Amino acid sequence: MESTIEVPVYRAITGRGKFVDKNWVFEGVSDQELGQRGILCNNFSFVQFDSSHSNNPIDRRVYGLPIFLNFDEAVHWIEGKKNETVPAIVESKIPISVLYGDSRKVRLVRNGLEERDDYEPTEEELMAHLKGDKLIRGESFLQGTNGTGLDEILRSHETIYRPNTMQDGKVYVADGFSVAEPTQK
Repeated sequence: MESTIEVPVYRAITGRGKFVDKNWVFEGVSDQELGQRGILCNNFSFVQFDSSHSNNPIDRRVYGLPIFLNFDEAVHWIEGKKNETVPAIVESKIPISVLYGDSRKVRLVRNGLEERDDYEPTEEELMAHLKGDKLIRGESFLQGTNGTGLDEILRSHETIYRPNTMQDGKVYVADGFSVAEPTQK
């Protein structure tokens, strides 16, 4: 029997960062780009942002799509950053059967900062996370297996959240988020 359990994954879309007047500013993301690319929008991950080749001899970047398994961590990633355009959080739900078992199409790996490189949480660890018994914190990565494209699995189950309020280019988290409709898919 095929499991109906779904694993929500979140991507904090801040866009690329750049220096403007000696300050680090993120581009944010347009409604059009969200409609076209959704969860796959161009973006730095936490690991890429925190791992500089010039300052750090260890390359901590992991291949795959950077995601969080908690909405609050995605909020934390966009909170406090200066933005040119409004950022977004994109949620997608992945059937657990796609992550484990005979129908596996996607691999979920950790970023290697706390565990060994490419550590893959077990199905039991993921179930404990979903039940709230032991949360998996920090950035994870999704990798397609056997030629599977992530877009075919993730894009059809997207929900886009936009912050209700921006003040001086920063997200005001206390006002919450609204579900946004992409302009096109």
